[in-house]
Amino acid sequence: MASITVRNSWLRLALKVEKSRNCHPLRVAGLPERSVAPPVCWSAGAVMTLSFGDHKVGKVLNLSQFPNTRLRPQMIHYRVATFQDVELIAQLHTISWQVNYKGIWPDVVLGDSLLADRRQIWQQRLSQPVANQHTVVTFSGETLCGFACAYGNDDPTWGTLLDNLHIAPGYQGQGIGTTLIKSIANWSYRHHPAYGLFLWVLQENKPAKRFYERLGAIEEGTDIHDFPPGNQSVVCRYVWPNLISLLHL
Repeated sequence: MASITVRNSWLRLALKVEKSRNCHPLRVAGLPERSVAPPVCWSAGAVMTLSFGDHKVGKVLNLSQFPNTRLRPQMIHYRVATFQDVELIAQLHTISWQVNYKGIWPDVVLGDSLLADRRQIWQQRLSQPVANQHTVVTFSGETLCGFACAYGNDDPTWGTLLDNLHIAPGYQGQGIGTTLIKSIANWSYRHHPAYGLFLWVLQENKPAKRFYERLGAIEEGTDIHDFPPGNQSVVCRYVWPNLISLLHL
């Protein structure tokens, strides 16, 4: 078992890895090739421990520098988010935006201030949740794999708004996103059975659009959102008019 530490301006990452004859060399962004570790692969319990200054805040996987990495998760469990999840959710939200929106949003939006912005948002959401808010998190051991947040019957035409869906790099493509959407659909069907489910996705975010289309979502028009602040983004509305179809995926 080997240990590698990667640092940047706001994050310290400590990774546990194990050697394998079937894995490729681990290349760490910002380091010369000669300093790359020998061939490794991620162990099932691989973790990244995030620290801010001397304060260790939790575990979340950020494999954005290693896009082809896939982790075999331990048993996955899902539950409703609590205020104790604020820091991990904010971290994953930040990582997800930086990975998926790079080249779409200005670099300044995705810079060092993004984590503080996401932390403030989730502190507010989970300390004083509105009545129709529902946030679900999924963990593999102590590692946050993904989360989803929805607002029931948010729109009289389209129904419940799936406002956030983010999966940690390394855990994508393993059905976690689909299960989170089904969990939201199940909650929405119990509380708002007469309404569908919808979300907004950036027009340029083609992988996300393909994912929702595979799950049966229908594109129903576009809009321009003043988001992030000071920037206008073209977004597409994706809709599931009937929640039953999602519940039987």
